[in-house]
Amino acid sequence: MKIYEIVVCLRSGTSSKVALEIVEQNTKCHETLRFLCNPYIKTGLCHVKALHEDSLLCSDSQDTDYLVELLLEYFSSCGPDGNRAEKEDYAKTIYEYGPDDEDWKWFVELVATHGNSSAFGVGPQTLRKAGINVPSFGCQLGVKLQDVGSDSWLCTNGYRQHHWRITEKIDGTRRLFIKNKGKVEAYSRSGKKDDKLKHITDWFESKTIPDNRIYDCELVDGDMYDNWKEGYQSFELRAKSIGKAARKSSDNTSLIAICFDYYDFEKPHDNTVIRTIELKRIFRENQQDGPVRLVKIFGKMDGYERDKLDSTLKTVLDRGGEGLMLQELGSSYVFERTPNLIKVKRLEDYTGKIVKVVPGRIGTRLENLMSAILCEVDGCDSMVYVGTGLSDYDRELFAKYADELIGAKVEIEAFSKTINKDGKTSLCFPVFKRCHHKIFKES
Repeated sequence: MKIYEIVVCLRSGTSSKVALEIVEQNTKCHETLRFLCNPYIKTGLCHVKALHEDSLLCSDSQDTDYLVELLLEYFSSCGPDGNRAEKEDYAKTIYEYGPDDEDWKWFVELVATHGNSSAFGVGPQTLRKAGINVPSFGCQLGVKLQDVGSDSWLCTNGYRQHHWRITEKIDGTRRLFIKNKGKVEAYSRSGKKDDKLKHITDWFESKTIPDNRIYDCELVDGDMYDNWKEGYQSFELRAKSIGKAARKSSDNTSLIAICFDYYDFEKPHDNTVIRTIELKRIFRENQQDGPVRLVKIFGKMDGYERDKLDSTLKTVLDRGGEGLMLQELGSSYVFERTPNLIKVKRLEDYTGKIVKVVPGRIGTRLENLMSAILCEVDGCDSMVYVGTGLSDYDRELFAKYADELIGAKVEIEAFSKTINKDGKTSLCFPVFKRCHHKIFKES
C-alpha cells in the first residue's frame, strides 16, 4: 500500500486492533506516521519557510511515496520566513505531480493543515505498540477557582484533606523546554517550535540540569520583571512579553523563563512535593540571576485556609501581580486540564456605557437576539466587546430595545485590563453583570 492509502485506510474507522495490524505490516510508513503524529510538529499554512521545490520540479519521479517524503520535508520546516501563499502554491504543485484521485488530494490537504494525531485515525498508544516512538504529551493546564466546587477541591471523595503548594501566577506566554540527550528545544503551548530563545536553551544545556525532562515555564520580559515599579500591572507585562516573543527578527535576549514545574519521562508519577524539592535544588545550585528563574513559592496550604489565601493574594495584587496558582501536593504532572491545579485571580468590577448593540448573525442560535454589546469603559482606550454573561432573556431585551439602550450604564466583571493587538487598553475576559436602564429594572 502507498503511504497516503494507508492513512486513508486508518482514517476509515478501523478498530485499534486492525489499525495496529496495518501499521505493523507496512513498515515503510513508520517514519511518515512518526512525523504526522508528533504533537510538536505543526504544518499549518501559517508556518512556512523559503520555497525550495527544485528537487521536485527537476525530478522525473512520479512515485507517490517519493512525493510524500518531499511534502513532509517541506511542511516540517516551520521556520519564520516565507508566507502563506508560498505554501499554498507548493501544495498545488504537489497536487499536480501526485495521482489524480480524491484520496491523494485529501492527504495533501490533511498534511498541509494537520494539528494533532487524531486527524490520522491512529493514536500514539497504537503506534508505540508497533515500535514507533512518538511523543504523546502536551502541558498541564489549570482550572479557575470559581469553576471548582469547594467540596471537590478542598477534600477528595474519601474526605482526605488536600494540601496545596502556593505559587505566584506569572502572566507572560507559555514555553516548554524539552531537554533530551543534552540538547534543549523550546515549544509554545500550541506545539510550535521556537528557535528564537537560544540564550535560554543554551542555559539549560550548559548547566547540570537533569536530562529527559520537559521544563514548564512562563516567558516574560526580563527588563520589566526585574525592575518592577509601583503602578505596573500584570497585563502590561503580558502584553510586552507576548509582543517580544512574537517578533521574528528582534533581539529576544531580554526574555527570561520563569520555571514552575517539570515532567520527568523516567519518573512520570513523581508528585508535586518531589518536583518542588527538585526545582529548589536545581535553582539553588544554578542561582537565580540567569535567563531562567524559579517561580516565587509562598509555601503550602492545608485544606482551605481562607486567611492565608486572601493575604497572599493581596500581597501579589497590591504590587500589580496576576494572582496565585494552587497545586495539589500529591498530584503528578498530567498533560491536560486538571482540578489539581487551580488559578486564583480576583475579578474586578468596571462600569461601561453602551455605544452599540451587536445583533446575532443570521443562521446562528442568536438570530433575532443580540450577540454582544460594545461599551466605553473608563481607563480603556478601545471599545470593550462584551458577549458573555448574558441570558437569552437579556439578549431578547437588548435586541428589542437596542436604540433605547444606547448610552445606558452597565456593570462588567473582568480579570483585569489588557492591551490589544493595536496597543490599546481593553478588558481581559469581560463578563456582563447587569444593566442600569429602567427597561431592565422593570423587567
